[in-house]
Amino acid sequence: MSTLRVSNIEAKADPSSPSVDEKLKFTNSNGDVLFHLDGKTSGITTVGVNTTSATFSVDNNQNVEFLGIVTATKFSLTGGGEITGGDANFTGIVTAGSISVTGNVSVGGTLTYEDVTSIDSIGIITARGDVHVGAGLSVVGVSTLGNTIVGGATTELVVTGNTRVDGSLIVGSASSTTTTTIDGSQDFPTIRPTLDLNFAATKTLDRRITFTRDSIGTYTDELGIIRTAPNNVPRFDHDPETGESLGLLIEKSRTNRFVSSIPNAGDWSLTNVGTVNTNTITENYATAPDGTTTATRWQWDIGSTSSDRAILRQGTGSLGSSTLVTLSIYLKSNTGSNQLIALHADGGIYSASVVTVTPEWQRFRYTYTSAIGINNGVEAKGGDGSGLHGTQLTEQGDVLVWGAQMEIGGFPTSYIPTSGSTVTRAQDFAKITGTNFTGFYNQTEGTIFSQHSLIDGVDNNNNCYVYQVDNGTNNEVAFRLIDKNTYYSNPSKLTATSLTSGSSITLLQKSSASSGTTLHSTSYAVKTNNFAGAFDGATVQTDDSGTLPSNQTTLSIGYNSPANTAQLNGHIRKLTYYNKRLTNSQLQSLTRQ
Repeated sequence: MSTLRVSNIEAKADPSSPSVDEKLKFTNSNGDVLFHLDGKTSGITTVGVNTTSATFSVDNNQNVEFLGIVTATKFSLTGGGEITGGDANFTGIVTAGSISVTGNVSVGGTLTYEDVTSIDSIGIITARGDVHVGAGLSVVGVSTLGNTIVGGATTELVVTGNTRVDGSLIVGSASSTTTTTIDGSQDFPTIRPTLDLNFAATKTLDRRITFTRDSIGTYTDELGIIRTAPNNVPRFDHDPETGESLGLLIEKSRTNRFVSSIPNAGDWSLTNVGTVNTNTITENYATAPDGTTTATRWQWDIGSTSSDRAILRQGTGSLGSSTLVTLSIYLKSNTGSNQLIALHADGGIYSASVVTVTPEWQRFRYTYTSAIGINNGVEAKGGDGSGLHGTQLTEQGDVLVWGAQMEIGGFPTSYIPTSGSTVTRAQDFAKITGTNFTGFYNQTEGTIFSQHSLIDGVDNNNNCYVYQVDNGTNNEVAFRLIDKNTYYSNPSKLTATSLTSGSSITLLQKSSASSGTTLHSTSYAVKTNNFAGAFDGATVQTDDSGTLPSNQTTLSIGYNSPANTAQLNGHIRKLTYYNKRLTNSQLQSLTRQ
Protein backbone atom coordinates (compact mmCIF):
# COMPACT_ATOMS: atom_id res chain seq x y z
CA MET A 1 0.00 0.00 0.00
CA SER A 2 1.32 3.43 -0.94
CA THR A 3 1.35 6.56 1.20
CA LEU A 4 -0.72 9.64 0.34
CA ARG A 5 0.76 12.87 1.56
CA VAL A 6 -1.45 15.97 1.37
CA SER A 7 -0.53 19.39 2.69
CA ASN A 8 -4.05 20.70 2.67
CA ILE A 9 -7.53 19.25 2.11
CA GLU A 10 -10.44 21.60 1.52
CA ALA A 11 -14.07 20.63 0.87
CA LYS A 12 -15.84 23.50 -0.82
CA ALA A 13 -19.34 23.78 -2.16
CA ASP A 14 -21.39 26.48 -3.79
CA PRO A 15 -22.13 29.05 -1.04
CA SER A 16 -25.38 29.97 -2.73
CA SER A 17 -26.81 26.49 -2.20
CA PRO A 18 -28.02 26.07 1.45
CA SER A 19 -28.52 22.35 1.12
CA VAL A 20 -24.92 21.61 0.41
CA ASP A 21 -22.50 21.48 3.37
CA GLU A 22 -18.80 21.30 3.38
CA LYS A 23 -18.14 17.77 4.66
CA LEU A 24 -15.08 15.69 5.17
CA LYS A 25 -15.30 12.04 6.19
CA PHE A 26 -12.90 9.19 6.82
CA THR A 27 -14.29 5.65 6.88
CA ASN A 28 -12.90 2.17 7.33
CA SER A 29 -13.30 -0.70 4.89
CA ASN A 30 -16.76 -1.43 6.35
CA GLY A 31 -17.95 2.10 5.74
CA ASP A 32 -17.94 3.01 9.45
CA VAL A 33 -17.32 6.71 9.97
CA LEU A 34 -14.16 7.16 12.02
CA PHE A 35 -13.58 10.88 11.53
CA HIS A 36 -16.21 13.42 10.48
CA LEU A 37 -16.32 17.16 9.83
CA ASP A 38 -19.98 18.01 9.26
CA GLY A 39 -19.38 21.41 7.75
CA LYS A 40 -21.75 23.17 10.16
CA THR A 41 -20.30 22.84 13.64
CA SER A 42 -16.85 23.76 14.79
CA GLY A 43 -14.93 20.86 16.21
CA ILE A 44 -14.40 17.21 15.46
CA THR A 45 -16.95 14.44 15.62
CA THR A 46 -15.43 11.01 16.12
CA VAL A 47 -16.39 7.47 16.94
CA GLY A 48 -13.22 7.15 18.94
CA VAL A 49 -10.07 9.16 19.49
CA ASN A 50 -7.10 7.27 20.88
CA THR A 51 -3.61 8.42 21.63
CA THR A 52 -0.51 6.31 21.36
CA SER A 53 -0.58 3.26 23.71
CA ALA A 54 -4.26 3.91 24.43
CA THR A 55 -3.61 6.27 27.37
CA PHE A 56 -6.46 8.55 26.30
CA SER A 57 -9.80 7.60 24.73
CA VAL A 58 -13.23 9.07 24.01
CA ASP A 59 -16.06 6.63 23.25
CA ASN A 60 -19.41 6.97 21.48
CA ASN A 61 -21.12 8.21 24.68
CA GLN A 62 -18.61 11.00 25.15
CA ASN A 63 -16.92 9.31 28.11
CA VAL A 64 -13.29 10.34 28.49
CA GLU A 65 -10.82 7.97 30.06
CA PHE A 66 -7.33 8.94 31.18
CA LEU A 67 -4.94 6.26 32.32
CA GLY A 68 -2.26 8.75 33.19
CA ILE A 69 -2.29 11.88 35.35
CA VAL A 70 -4.82 14.68 34.81
CA THR A 71 -3.80 18.09 36.08
CA ALA A 72 -6.39 20.85 36.09
CA THR A 73 -7.05 24.02 38.03
CA LYS A 74 -10.66 22.98 38.39
CA PHE A 75 -13.40 20.91 36.73
CA SER A 76 -16.40 22.94 35.63
CA LEU A 77 -19.96 21.65 35.31
CA THR A 78 -22.43 22.56 32.56
CA GLY A 79 -24.24 25.69 33.71
CA GLY A 80 -21.36 26.73 35.94
CA GLY A 81 -19.94 25.66 39.28
CA GLU A 82 -17.22 23.27 40.34
CA ILE A 83 -17.28 19.52 40.94
CA THR A 84 -17.78 18.97 44.70
CA GLY A 85 -19.59 15.62 44.88
CA GLY A 86 -20.64 12.54 43.00
CA ASP A 87 -18.84 9.25 42.51
CA ALA A 88 -15.18 9.10 41.50
CA ASN A 89 -13.05 5.99 41.07
CA PHE A 90 -9.27 6.41 41.05
CA THR A 91 -6.72 3.62 40.71
CA GLY A 92 -3.74 5.89 41.05
CA ILE A 93 -2.89 8.82 43.36
CA VAL A 94 -5.20 11.79 43.69
CA THR A 95 -3.65 15.03 44.92
CA ALA A 96 -5.97 17.94 45.62
CA GLY A 97 -5.95 21.03 47.78
CA SER A 98 -9.52 20.41 48.91
CA ILE A 99 -12.04 17.66 48.21
CA SER A 100 -15.68 17.96 49.34
CA VAL A 101 -17.72 14.75 49.08
CA THR A 102 -21.36 14.50 50.19
CA GLY A 103 -21.60 10.78 49.39
CA ASN A 104 -19.38 7.85 50.40
CA VAL A 105 -15.62 7.56 49.90
CA SER A 106 -14.24 4.03 49.49
CA VAL A 107 -10.50 3.65 50.05
CA GLY A 108 -8.98 0.27 49.24
CA GLY A 109 -5.50 1.25 50.36
CA THR A 110 -4.25 3.76 52.92
CA LEU A 111 -5.94 7.11 53.53
CA THR A 112 -3.43 9.72 54.68
CA TYR A 113 -4.90 12.91 56.08
CA GLU A 114 -3.97 15.93 58.13
CA ASP A 115 -7.36 16.77 59.66
CA VAL A 116 -10.72 15.00 59.38
CA THR A 117 -13.90 16.23 61.09
CA SER A 118 -15.70 12.87 61.19
CA ILE A 119 -14.84 9.24 60.41
CA ASP A 120 -17.47 6.51 60.10
CA SER A 121 -15.69 3.17 59.70
CA ILE A 122 -17.24 -0.30 59.49
CA GLY A 123 -13.82 -1.90 59.65
CA ILE A 124 -10.75 -1.20 61.79
CA ILE A 125 -9.20 2.24 62.22
CA THR A 126 -5.52 2.23 63.20
CA ALA A 127 -4.14 5.50 64.55
CA ARG A 128 -0.35 5.91 64.67
CA GLY A 129 -0.53 8.63 67.31
CA ASP A 130 -3.14 9.98 69.71
CA VAL A 131 -6.86 10.01 69.02
CA HIS A 132 -8.38 13.32 70.11
CA VAL A 133 -12.16 13.30 70.40
CA GLY A 134 -13.95 16.58 70.95
CA ALA A 135 -17.44 15.10 70.86
CA GLY A 136 -18.90 11.68 71.71
CA LEU A 137 -16.93 8.49 71.08
CA SER A 138 -19.34 5.56 70.65
CA VAL A 139 -17.69 2.13 70.66
CA VAL A 140 -19.81 -0.95 69.89
CA GLY A 141 -17.08 -3.58 69.67
CA VAL A 142 -13.57 -3.86 71.16
CA SER A 143 -11.14 -0.92 70.92
CA THR A 144 -7.41 -1.06 71.56
CA LEU A 145 -6.16 2.44 72.32
CA GLY A 146 -2.64 3.53 73.19
CA ASN A 147 -3.72 6.94 74.42
CA THR A 148 -7.21 8.41 74.26
CA ILE A 149 -8.04 12.00 75.14
CA VAL A 150 -11.72 12.88 75.39
CA GLY A 151 -12.17 16.65 75.56
CA GLY A 152 -15.09 18.92 76.28
CA ALA A 153 -17.16 19.46 79.42
CA THR A 154 -20.09 17.43 78.10
CA THR A 155 -18.10 14.82 76.17
CA GLU A 156 -18.92 11.16 76.80
CA LEU A 157 -16.96 7.99 76.17
CA VAL A 158 -19.67 5.40 75.50
CA VAL A 159 -18.60 1.74 75.40
CA THR A 160 -21.25 -0.96 74.91
CA GLY A 161 -18.80 -3.79 74.36
CA ASN A 162 -15.66 -4.78 76.33
CA THR A 163 -12.98 -2.34 77.44
CA ARG A 164 -9.57 -3.41 78.72
CA VAL A 165 -7.39 -0.94 80.58
CA ASP A 166 -3.89 -2.31 81.19
CA GLY A 167 -2.80 0.76 83.12
CA SER A 168 -4.89 3.12 85.25
CA LEU A 169 -8.15 4.71 84.10
CA ILE A 170 -8.47 8.16 85.69
CA VAL A 171 -11.93 9.71 85.69
CA GLY A 172 -12.01 13.46 86.32
CA SER A 173 -9.85 16.45 85.43
CA ALA A 174 -6.31 16.87 86.70
CA SER A 175 -7.41 19.77 88.94
CA SER A 176 -10.44 17.95 90.34
CA THR A 177 -10.52 16.77 93.94
CA THR A 178 -13.05 14.06 93.10
CA THR A 179 -10.93 12.18 90.58
CA THR A 180 -11.52 8.42 90.54
CA THR A 181 -8.72 6.06 89.56
CA ILE A 182 -9.40 2.51 88.38
CA ASP A 183 -6.33 0.31 88.46
CA GLY A 184 -6.38 -1.64 85.21
CA SER A 185 -3.33 -3.63 86.24
CA GLN A 186 -5.32 -5.68 88.78
CA ASP A 187 -4.78 -9.40 88.66
CA PHE A 188 -7.96 -11.08 87.42
CA PRO A 189 -8.40 -14.83 86.85
CA THR A 190 -7.04 -16.17 83.59
CA ILE A 191 -9.18 -19.33 83.68
CA ARG A 192 -12.87 -19.56 82.90
CA PRO A 193 -15.31 -20.39 85.71
CA THR A 194 -17.12 -23.71 85.59
CA LEU A 195 -20.23 -22.08 87.06
CA ASP A 196 -21.11 -18.46 86.29
CA LEU A 197 -24.45 -17.24 87.65
CA ASN A 198 -25.12 -13.56 86.95
CA PHE A 199 -28.67 -13.23 88.25
CA ALA A 200 -28.78 -9.43 88.05
CA ALA A 201 -27.86 -9.42 84.35
CA THR A 202 -29.74 -12.47 83.05
CA LYS A 203 -32.78 -12.43 85.39
CA THR A 204 -33.09 -16.17 84.79
CA LEU A 205 -32.08 -19.38 86.56
CA ASP A 206 -29.42 -21.68 85.18
CA ARG A 207 -31.02 -24.97 84.06
CA ARG A 208 -28.94 -26.81 86.70
CA ILE A 209 -30.69 -24.99 89.57
CA THR A 210 -33.73 -26.47 91.31
CA PHE A 211 -35.95 -23.76 92.80
CA THR A 212 -38.96 -24.12 95.12
CA ARG A 213 -41.21 -21.84 97.21
CA ASP A 214 -44.51 -23.25 98.39
CA SER A 215 -46.44 -19.99 98.07
CA ILE A 216 -46.72 -16.86 95.99
CA GLY A 217 -44.18 -14.10 96.48
CA THR A 218 -43.93 -10.46 95.46
CA TYR A 219 -41.08 -8.48 93.92
CA THR A 220 -40.47 -5.12 92.23
CA ASP A 221 -39.96 -4.96 88.46
CA GLU A 222 -37.72 -2.56 86.54
CA LEU A 223 -40.55 0.01 86.35
CA GLY A 224 -40.99 0.06 90.13
CA ILE A 225 -44.28 -1.87 90.04
CA ILE A 226 -44.90 -4.63 92.59
CA ARG A 227 -45.50 -7.95 90.84
CA THR A 228 -46.60 -11.38 92.09
CA ALA A 229 -44.67 -14.58 91.28
CA PRO A 230 -46.62 -17.89 91.46
CA ASN A 231 -45.56 -20.86 93.57
CA ASN A 232 -42.06 -22.20 92.77
CA VAL A 233 -41.19 -19.27 90.49
CA PRO A 234 -38.03 -17.30 91.39
CA ARG A 235 -38.12 -13.56 91.92
CA PHE A 236 -35.60 -11.20 90.30
CA ASP A 237 -35.98 -7.97 92.23
CA HIS A 238 -35.24 -4.33 91.38
CA ASP A 239 -34.59 -1.12 93.27
CA PRO A 240 -38.00 0.62 93.42
CA GLU A 241 -36.49 4.08 92.86
CA THR A 242 -33.70 3.52 90.33
CA GLY A 243 -34.96 0.36 88.59
CA GLU A 244 -31.53 -1.27 89.06
CA SER A 245 -31.57 -5.05 88.84
CA LEU A 246 -30.67 -6.44 92.28
CA GLY A 247 -30.54 -10.14 91.42
CA LEU A 248 -32.21 -13.25 92.84
CA LEU A 249 -34.36 -12.60 95.93
CA ILE A 250 -34.03 -15.23 98.67
CA GLU A 251 -36.17 -14.81 101.83
CA LYS A 252 -37.17 -16.72 104.93
CA SER A 253 -40.80 -17.50 105.74
CA ARG A 254 -42.80 -14.62 107.22
CA THR A 255 -46.50 -14.08 108.08
CA ASN A 256 -48.47 -10.87 107.59
CA ARG A 257 -50.47 -10.58 110.84
CA PHE A 258 -52.83 -7.99 109.33
CA VAL A 259 -55.89 -9.82 107.97
CA SER A 260 -56.39 -7.05 105.40
CA SER A 261 -53.29 -5.40 103.96
CA ILE A 262 -55.38 -2.70 102.27
CA PRO A 263 -57.39 -0.46 104.66
CA ASN A 264 -61.15 -1.01 104.45
CA ALA A 265 -64.23 -0.32 106.53
CA GLY A 266 -64.54 -3.91 107.72
CA ASP A 267 -61.13 -4.83 109.16
CA TRP A 268 -59.75 -1.36 109.89
CA SER A 269 -61.15 1.14 112.42
CA LEU A 270 -61.19 4.93 112.59
CA THR A 271 -60.66 6.32 116.10
CA ASN A 272 -61.13 9.95 117.17
CA VAL A 273 -59.43 11.49 120.21
CA GLY A 274 -60.16 15.09 121.25
CA THR A 275 -61.37 17.53 118.61
CA VAL A 276 -61.79 15.68 115.30
CA ASN A 277 -63.89 17.30 112.57
CA THR A 278 -63.23 14.69 109.86
CA ASN A 279 -61.75 11.18 109.85
CA THR A 280 -62.78 9.12 106.80
CA ILE A 281 -61.48 6.61 104.28
CA THR A 282 -62.43 5.99 100.64
CA GLU A 283 -61.65 2.51 99.30
CA ASN A 284 -60.33 1.77 95.78
CA TYR A 285 -59.62 5.45 95.24
CA ALA A 286 -56.28 5.60 93.39
CA THR A 287 -53.58 3.58 91.64
CA ALA A 288 -51.54 1.51 94.09
CA PRO A 289 -47.85 0.45 93.84
CA ASP A 290 -48.93 -2.79 92.14
CA GLY A 291 -50.65 -0.88 89.32
CA THR A 292 -54.21 -1.69 90.46
CA THR A 293 -56.82 0.86 91.58
CA THR A 294 -56.87 -0.38 95.17
CA ALA A 295 -55.20 2.40 97.15
CA THR A 296 -57.34 3.77 100.01
CA ARG A 297 -57.72 7.51 100.57
CA TRP A 298 -57.53 8.69 104.20
CA GLN A 299 -58.66 12.23 105.09
CA TRP A 300 -58.74 13.98 108.44
CA ASP A 301 -59.34 17.42 109.96
CA ILE A 302 -58.47 17.72 113.63
CA GLY A 303 -57.91 20.35 116.29
CA SER A 304 -54.65 21.94 117.29
CA THR A 305 -54.15 20.74 120.84
CA SER A 306 -51.63 18.07 121.72
CA SER A 307 -54.33 15.55 122.57
CA ASP A 308 -56.28 15.78 119.29
CA ARG A 309 -55.75 12.69 117.15
CA ALA A 310 -57.32 10.99 114.14
CA ILE A 311 -56.28 7.31 114.02
CA LEU A 312 -56.51 4.60 111.35
CA ARG A 313 -55.63 1.21 112.79
CA GLN A 314 -56.01 -2.54 112.59
CA GLY A 315 -55.56 -4.95 115.48
CA THR A 316 -53.38 -8.03 115.11
CA GLY A 317 -54.16 -9.99 118.25
CA SER A 318 -51.44 -10.86 120.72
CA LEU A 319 -47.91 -10.97 119.32
CA GLY A 320 -46.43 -11.98 122.64
CA SER A 321 -44.44 -10.04 125.16
CA SER A 322 -40.98 -8.66 124.38
CA THR A 323 -41.29 -9.75 120.75
CA LEU A 324 -39.47 -7.84 118.02
CA VAL A 325 -42.15 -6.70 115.55
CA THR A 326 -41.96 -4.68 112.31
CA LEU A 327 -44.81 -2.62 110.86
CA SER A 328 -44.49 -1.57 107.21
CA ILE A 329 -46.93 0.35 105.02
CA TYR A 330 -47.01 2.20 101.68
CA LEU A 331 -48.00 5.88 101.91
CA LYS A 332 -48.35 8.73 99.40
CA SER A 333 -49.46 12.33 99.84
CA ASN A 334 -52.66 13.14 97.92
CA THR A 335 -52.23 16.91 98.18
CA GLY A 336 -48.99 17.38 96.25
CA SER A 337 -47.12 18.48 99.37
CA ASN A 338 -45.42 16.69 102.26
CA GLN A 339 -47.42 15.62 105.30
CA LEU A 340 -46.27 14.40 108.73
CA ILE A 341 -47.98 11.40 110.30
CA ALA A 342 -46.96 8.74 112.81
CA LEU A 343 -46.71 4.98 112.60
CA HIS A 344 -47.55 3.58 115.98
CA ALA A 345 -47.90 0.48 118.13
CA ASP A 346 -50.33 0.20 121.02
CA GLY A 347 -51.34 -2.42 123.52
CA GLY A 348 -49.70 -2.25 126.88
CA ILE A 349 -47.11 0.15 125.46
CA TYR A 350 -47.34 3.15 123.19
CA SER A 351 -44.58 4.17 120.82
CA ALA A 352 -44.42 5.73 117.40
CA SER A 353 -42.20 6.83 114.52
CA VAL A 354 -42.97 10.13 112.78
CA VAL A 355 -42.57 9.94 108.98
CA THR A 356 -42.75 12.45 106.13
CA VAL A 357 -45.23 11.37 103.47
CA THR A 358 -44.30 12.78 100.04
CA PRO A 359 -46.20 12.92 96.70
CA GLU A 360 -44.39 9.70 95.70
CA TRP A 361 -45.17 6.21 96.94
CA GLN A 362 -42.79 5.09 99.69
CA ARG A 363 -42.69 2.07 101.95
CA PHE A 364 -42.25 3.13 105.56
CA ARG A 365 -41.27 0.79 108.38
CA TYR A 366 -41.28 0.86 112.17
CA THR A 367 -39.65 -1.83 114.33
CA TYR A 368 -40.41 -2.10 118.04
CA THR A 369 -40.65 -4.56 120.90
CA SER A 370 -44.25 -5.58 121.62
CA ALA A 371 -45.98 -6.03 124.94
CA ILE A 372 -49.50 -7.20 124.16
CA GLY A 373 -49.54 -5.86 120.62
CA ILE A 374 -53.22 -5.69 119.66
CA ASN A 375 -53.50 -2.21 118.15
CA ASN A 376 -51.19 -1.15 115.35
CA GLY A 377 -51.67 1.40 112.62
CA VAL A 378 -51.13 4.95 111.41
CA GLU A 379 -52.11 8.16 113.15
CA ALA A 380 -52.58 11.89 112.56
CA LYS A 381 -52.27 14.15 115.56
CA GLY A 382 -52.68 17.83 116.32
CA GLY A 383 -50.74 19.77 118.92
CA ASP A 384 -47.95 22.30 119.13
CA GLY A 385 -45.07 19.89 119.25
CA SER A 386 -45.11 19.22 122.97
CA GLY A 387 -47.63 16.42 122.82
CA LEU A 388 -47.43 12.66 122.57
CA HIS A 389 -44.79 12.48 119.81
CA GLY A 390 -42.99 15.77 120.38
CA THR A 391 -43.56 16.73 116.74
CA GLN A 392 -46.31 18.81 115.14
CA LEU A 393 -48.17 16.46 112.79
CA THR A 394 -50.43 17.46 109.90
CA GLU A 395 -53.80 18.72 111.19
CA GLN A 396 -55.66 18.67 107.87
CA GLY A 397 -54.45 15.68 105.92
CA ASP A 398 -55.11 13.68 102.78
CA VAL A 399 -52.95 10.62 102.11
CA LEU A 400 -53.16 7.36 100.15
CA VAL A 401 -52.63 4.13 102.10
CA TRP A 402 -51.85 0.61 100.82
CA GLY A 403 -49.92 -2.58 101.57
CA ALA A 404 -49.85 -2.68 105.36
CA GLN A 405 -47.83 -5.52 106.92
CA MET A 406 -47.15 -6.57 110.49
CA GLU A 407 -44.56 -9.34 110.88
CA ILE A 408 -42.53 -10.77 113.70
CA GLY A 409 -38.87 -9.93 113.12
CA GLY A 410 -36.40 -7.08 113.16
CA PHE A 411 -36.83 -5.98 109.53
CA PRO A 412 -39.57 -5.95 106.85
CA THR A 413 -39.61 -8.55 104.08
CA SER A 414 -41.30 -8.37 100.69
CA TYR A 415 -44.98 -7.41 100.66
CA ILE A 416 -47.43 -10.19 101.60
CA PRO A 417 -50.96 -9.31 100.40
CA THR A 418 -53.88 -10.36 102.62
CA SER A 419 -57.65 -10.13 102.23
CA GLY A 420 -59.71 -11.45 105.14
CA SER A 421 -57.08 -13.61 106.86
CA THR A 422 -53.40 -13.73 107.68
CA VAL A 423 -51.06 -15.10 104.98
CA THR A 424 -47.67 -16.80 105.25
CA ARG A 425 -45.08 -16.54 102.51
CA ALA A 426 -42.96 -19.71 102.32
CA GLN A 427 -39.17 -19.90 102.22
CA ASP A 428 -37.16 -19.69 99.00
CA PHE A 429 -34.93 -22.66 98.13
CA ALA A 430 -32.42 -22.76 95.25
CA LYS A 431 -29.87 -25.55 94.92
CA ILE A 432 -27.73 -27.61 92.53
CA THR A 433 -27.38 -31.35 93.19
CA GLY A 434 -26.47 -34.67 91.53
CA THR A 435 -24.54 -34.67 88.28
CA ASN A 436 -25.35 -30.99 87.80
CA PHE A 437 -23.23 -30.37 90.91
CA THR A 438 -20.40 -32.82 90.23
CA GLY A 439 -20.14 -31.49 86.68
CA PHE A 440 -18.70 -28.15 87.84
CA TYR A 441 -17.33 -28.79 91.37
CA ASN A 442 -13.78 -29.85 92.23
CA GLN A 443 -13.57 -31.77 95.53
CA THR A 444 -9.88 -30.96 96.11
CA GLU A 445 -9.68 -27.22 95.47
CA GLY A 446 -11.69 -24.29 94.17
CA THR A 447 -12.77 -20.66 94.52
CA ILE A 448 -16.23 -19.15 94.96
CA PHE A 449 -16.92 -15.48 94.20
CA SER A 450 -20.20 -13.88 95.28
CA GLN A 451 -21.94 -10.52 95.28
CA HIS A 452 -24.92 -10.04 97.57
CA SER A 453 -26.90 -7.48 99.54
CA LEU A 454 -29.16 -7.84 102.57
CA ILE A 455 -32.70 -6.49 102.76
CA ASP A 456 -32.29 -5.03 106.22
CA GLY A 457 -30.08 -7.05 108.49
CA VAL A 458 -30.21 -10.30 110.43
CA ASP A 459 -32.51 -11.26 113.29
CA ASN A 460 -30.86 -11.52 116.71
CA ASN A 461 -29.15 -14.81 117.56
CA ASN A 462 -29.25 -15.93 113.95
CA ASN A 463 -27.19 -16.06 110.77
CA CYS A 464 -27.87 -16.19 107.06
CA TYR A 465 -26.08 -17.95 104.22
CA VAL A 466 -25.01 -16.50 100.89
CA TYR A 467 -24.11 -20.02 99.73
CA GLN A 468 -23.16 -23.41 101.17
CA VAL A 469 -21.48 -26.48 99.73
CA ASP A 470 -22.36 -29.49 101.89
CA ASN A 471 -22.99 -33.26 101.88
CA GLY A 472 -25.85 -33.20 104.38
CA THR A 473 -23.75 -34.14 107.41
CA ASN A 474 -22.54 -30.72 108.53
CA ASN A 475 -19.42 -30.78 106.39
CA GLU A 476 -19.48 -27.45 104.63
CA VAL A 477 -17.69 -24.80 102.63
CA ALA A 478 -19.81 -21.72 103.14
CA PHE A 479 -20.07 -17.99 103.23
CA ARG A 480 -22.55 -16.35 105.57
CA LEU A 481 -23.34 -13.32 107.66
CA ILE A 482 -23.30 -14.09 111.38
CA ASP A 483 -25.09 -12.09 114.05
CA LYS A 484 -24.39 -14.03 117.26
CA ASN A 485 -24.99 -17.77 117.41
CA THR A 486 -23.84 -20.82 119.35
CA TYR A 487 -20.56 -21.11 117.39
CA TYR A 488 -19.35 -17.52 117.27
CA SER A 489 -20.10 -14.50 119.42
CA ASN A 490 -19.00 -11.84 116.92
CA PRO A 491 -21.98 -9.76 115.75
CA SER A 492 -22.66 -8.78 112.15
CA LYS A 493 -19.63 -10.31 110.46
CA LEU A 494 -19.15 -11.52 106.91
CA THR A 495 -17.75 -14.98 107.52
CA ALA A 496 -16.16 -17.64 105.31
CA THR A 497 -16.13 -21.04 107.02
CA SER A 498 -15.18 -24.64 106.40
CA LEU A 499 -16.50 -27.29 108.76
CA THR A 500 -15.92 -31.00 109.28
CA SER A 501 -18.60 -32.69 111.40
CA GLY A 502 -19.55 -29.28 112.74
CA SER A 503 -16.02 -28.38 113.83
CA SER A 504 -14.46 -25.26 112.39
CA ILE A 505 -11.48 -25.68 110.08
CA THR A 506 -11.20 -22.05 109.01
CA LEU A 507 -12.91 -18.86 110.10
CA LEU A 508 -12.16 -15.81 107.96
CA GLN A 509 -14.18 -12.71 108.81
CA LYS A 510 -14.81 -9.09 107.94
CA SER A 511 -15.45 -7.08 111.08
CA SER A 512 -18.74 -5.53 109.97
CA ALA A 513 -21.42 -5.96 107.32
CA SER A 514 -23.90 -3.42 106.03
CA SER A 515 -27.56 -4.00 105.34
CA GLY A 516 -29.97 -2.30 102.96
CA THR A 517 -28.75 -1.78 99.41
CA THR A 518 -25.02 -2.14 100.25
CA LEU A 519 -23.44 -4.63 97.85
CA HIS A 520 -20.84 -6.98 99.33
CA SER A 521 -18.27 -8.73 97.14
CA THR A 522 -16.58 -11.82 98.55
CA SER A 523 -14.16 -14.47 97.31
CA TYR A 524 -13.26 -17.67 99.15
CA ALA A 525 -10.51 -20.05 98.00
CA VAL A 526 -10.17 -23.53 99.51
CA LYS A 527 -7.49 -26.20 99.32
CA THR A 528 -5.91 -28.42 101.95
CA ASN A 529 -3.74 -26.25 104.22
CA ASN A 530 -4.31 -23.32 101.86
CA PHE A 531 -7.48 -21.33 102.63
CA ALA A 532 -7.98 -17.63 101.85
CA GLY A 533 -10.80 -15.10 101.79
CA ALA A 534 -11.20 -11.54 100.53
CA PHE A 535 -14.05 -9.21 101.48
CA ASP A 536 -14.96 -5.99 99.66
CA GLY A 537 -11.45 -5.39 98.34
CA ALA A 538 -9.74 -5.59 101.72
CA THR A 539 -6.48 -7.41 102.42
CA VAL A 540 -6.74 -11.16 101.88
CA GLN A 541 -7.03 -13.29 105.01
CA THR A 542 -5.40 -16.72 105.00
CA ASP A 543 -5.37 -19.96 106.97
CA ASP A 544 -2.67 -22.54 106.16
CA SER A 545 -4.01 -25.36 108.30
CA GLY A 546 -6.94 -27.67 107.66
CA THR A 547 -8.27 -30.45 105.46
CA LEU A 548 -10.90 -29.61 102.88
CA PRO A 549 -14.26 -31.36 103.47
CA SER A 550 -14.75 -34.09 100.85
CA ASN A 551 -17.65 -35.84 99.12
CA GLN A 552 -19.69 -32.67 98.79
CA THR A 553 -23.03 -33.16 96.99
CA THR A 554 -25.03 -29.91 97.04
CA LEU A 555 -24.63 -26.20 96.40
CA SER A 556 -27.31 -24.33 98.35
CA ILE A 557 -27.88 -20.75 97.20
CA GLY A 558 -28.95 -18.37 99.93
CA TYR A 559 -29.63 -20.83 102.75
CA ASN A 560 -28.30 -23.68 104.93
CA SER A 561 -29.11 -26.91 103.10
CA PRO A 562 -29.07 -29.60 105.83
CA ALA A 563 -31.42 -27.64 108.09
CA ASN A 564 -33.22 -25.77 105.30
CA THR A 565 -32.95 -22.59 107.37
CA ALA A 566 -30.87 -19.41 107.61
CA GLN A 567 -32.20 -17.80 104.41
CA LEU A 568 -30.21 -14.83 103.16
CA ASN A 569 -33.15 -12.40 103.31
CA GLY A 570 -31.56 -10.43 100.52
CA HIS A 571 -30.38 -10.50 96.93
CA ILE A 572 -27.67 -12.55 95.22
CA ARG A 573 -26.33 -10.63 92.26
CA LYS A 574 -23.53 -12.99 91.19
CA LEU A 575 -22.24 -16.42 92.15
CA THR A 576 -19.18 -17.72 90.29
CA TYR A 577 -17.17 -20.90 90.86
CA TYR A 578 -13.63 -21.65 89.63
CA ASN A 579 -12.43 -25.24 89.92
CA LYS A 580 -8.95 -24.03 90.92
CA ARG A 581 -7.63 -22.23 93.96
CA LEU A 582 -7.04 -18.70 92.63
CA THR A 583 -4.10 -16.61 93.78
CA ASN A 584 -4.52 -14.20 96.67
CA SER A 585 -4.00 -11.29 94.30
CA GLN A 586 -6.84 -12.54 92.10
CA LEU A 587 -9.11 -12.99 95.14
CA GLN A 588 -8.64 -9.37 96.10
CA SER A 589 -9.09 -8.09 92.54
CA LEU A 590 -12.40 -9.94 92.18
CA THR A 591 -13.83 -8.28 95.28
CA ARG A 592 -12.96 -4.81 94.02
CA GLN A 593 -15.58 -5.07 91.29
